[in-house]
Amino acid sequence: MYTPSLIFFHWNDIYDAMHIRPFIDFISSADLQHELIIVQVVFIFFTVAMLAALMYFYANSSYIYWNFLQGLEQANPLQSQGTKAINKSWDQLIKKIEAGTEQEYKLAIIEADALLQETLQDRGYKADTFEELVTQARAKTTFEDVIPAHEVRNAVVYDPNYHLDLAVAKKTLGEYEQAIKSILSS
Repeated sequence: MYTPSLIFFHWNDIYDAMHIRPFIDFISSADLQHELIIVQVVFIFFTVAMLAALMYFYANSSYIYWNFLQGLEQANPLQSQGTKAINKSWDQLIKKIEAGTEQEYKLAIIEADALLQETLQDRGYKADTFEELVTQARAKTTFEDVIPAHEVRNAVVYDPNYHLDLAVAKKTLGEYEQAIKSILSS
């Protein structure tokens, strides 16, 4: 019974047509392969080492993020463009609180106040003072008064002897967080 062949050419025909049969026979000979085994092992080891280094540096660099993932995040309609930066800044503030030193608490309060002010300005609110910005924003959104939190911030900035403990720092940051979330959701 005849079975039709799906192969329309044979490698031997191609080698003969290109006049490279002697070269192919030489390359694929068992004697040459036996003599080159050490070279092959070295190249295989080098290839594996380079692939491991490539994957390590690729995973630990921001190349993937900046060239591929950033575009996906910007295409996400559920997340506004500034929200990612605000979340990143807020995570850094939380790390400062977790550091456990009064200086870090104070720095976190100052940065949270600046983040709220920046968020308000990015949303189009214009005013000369922080209090005016908050008043404008409270007319359009609903969030608790952050003036007490701002007063804590002012005490931290202007009174070098002001003592800030963890409970007050967390409460103040909670007020800033609630205000920022309300502004972003409006």
